[in-house]
Amino acid sequence: MEYQSATYPIRIQNINVSFGNVNALKDISLHMERGRFYGILGPNGSGKTTLLRSIAKSLKPQRGSILVNGVDIGKIKTKELSRKLAYMYQSTDIQCDYSVTDVVLMGRNPYLGRFQTEGPTDREMAEKAMKAANVWQLRDRRINEISGGERQRAFIARALVQDTDIVLLDEPVSHLDLQHQIEVLDIARKITQKQRTVVAVLHDLNLASTYCDYLFLLKGGAIIAQGEPEKVLTEGIIEEVYGIKPYIVRGVNNNKPYIIPFKK
Repeated sequence: MEYQSATYPIRIQNINVSFGNVNALKDISLHMERGRFYGILGPNGSGKTTLLRSIAKSLKPQRGSILVNGVDIGKIKTKELSRKLAYMYQSTDIQCDYSVTDVVLMGRNPYLGRFQTEGPTDREMAEKAMKAANVWQLRDRRINEISGGERQRAFIARALVQDTDIVLLDEPVSHLDLQHQIEVLDIARKITQKQRTVVAVLHDLNLASTYCDYLFLLKGGAIIAQGEPEKVLTEGIIEEVYGIKPYIVRGVNNNKPYIIPFKK
């Protein structure tokens, strides 16, 4: 188990998640290695966010187990789990009007005592994270005064400053223009160079093809295909999952598939 937990920081074994009569996830089993960028793909309602929330312990599966570093997350206290994985939610709405710096510093909470405040080291880490996410120039702005894309990058910085070996990103580029989509995914790619595991829910198949090492393609709560992008993003699989007839260009971008969708 020690060897497996060192190699596979995330192991999922036969989890099932239901909401009433709806089976959101059906017998999902998978594992994820260190230092790799994983993409979770699929049409709306396929179970992508449910899978990510289950890994983050925001949802409890009715059956099966999820292991983080070889330990069932059900046995890990929330604060301790927050030192192992960071989770950036799909929504970046926040009720209180904190500054961008304050929001980013929230990522240091798992390391603070009950009445402890952030120290110089925490603030130095926050500065580095904000510069990496290109929000340092916004550090004194109110979080609700900046644009949706800027807010998205601020929450990326909060995930970075949490300094975990696992980073979960739920649609991290959904509110960003093309330039900032690439910027954020470049950041995610760099995280894996430090032997950290990044897992992102993505909708854009071409961005997933470009940045991800390994893909899980879901439909109806089940994994339809998994593997390297060139094995998953094929004409037949895309047509089965999305109901479109794609044209796939190969031979560019390190031979990663580039998908041009056509109506079926």
